Amino acid sequence: MKNILIVDDEPQIIELLSDIIGAQFNNLNILNAPDGLEAYVKSCNLKFDLIITDHKMPFCTGLNFIRKMRETNNINSDSPIIVVSGFIPEIEDKISTLDNLFYLEKPLKTERLLKYCKMILNSK
Repeated sequence: MKNILIVDDEPQIIELLSDIIGAQFNNLNILNAPDGLEAYVKSCNLKFDLIITDHKMPFCTGLNFIRKMRETNNINSDSPIIVVSGFIPEIEDKISTLDNLFYLEKPLKTERLLKYCKMILNSK
């Protein structure tokens, strides 16, 4: 069973991503969080094979969530992360220095998302 965390403040995006990924892979445990703060709490309790996060969210942005995970002794400090955001150009220089991180610009291209997911999930 592979654990995936999807973080987005828009429930329809979480549902869309869950449906796309769930249709392509078997034996997935897909959890979600509406913001980086709740995602961080979940990341302290369960090891994820893949984390997919938006950037602009209330309480804690995706970038702040990633930094907090990477800078602390979090069990997911090395987990692969895909950032899906319409604001990639604004944050690209800030995330390009982080390891095991991929990014996709919105509007999302399903083929590219699945390419990253296959690369990450099939390598584990």
